[in-house]
Amino acid sequence: MAPGGTGALIAMRSEIASSLRGEPELKLLDADLRHLFTSWFNRGFLELRRIDWQTPAAVLEKLIANEAVHEIKGWDDLRRRLAPVRYSPASHSTSVSKVKGCADRLRSPRVTSKSNLG
Repeated sequence: MAPGGTGALIAMRSEIASSLRGEPELKLLDADLRHLFTSWFNRGFLELRRIDWQTPAAVLEKLIANEAVHEIKGWDDLRRRLAPVRYSPASHSTSVSKVKGCADRLRSPRVTSKSNLG
């Protein structure tokens, strides 16, 4: 593949998309491009890799620049997001106790004897 070739084809499809109604002959080109993208980007050809702090800086920079849903506000924000997730059991139990009566229901089991197990 030529460097930048995929980006050029994506830009080409973007350009012709607005002209499809007025120029029906472009529909064939659009169909060819759609077929190419579908085959190139199907799950069988993509390689998924975990992104962590050891990922090359060029990839991390692209992630910072292109994150569309939850903006990344620089390297410190990215480092925080890539840190291992740690859960504390205590934080879960304190949130349960805030729901009125929930903690009491959790302490008293409904099944009191083997005969109730059905």
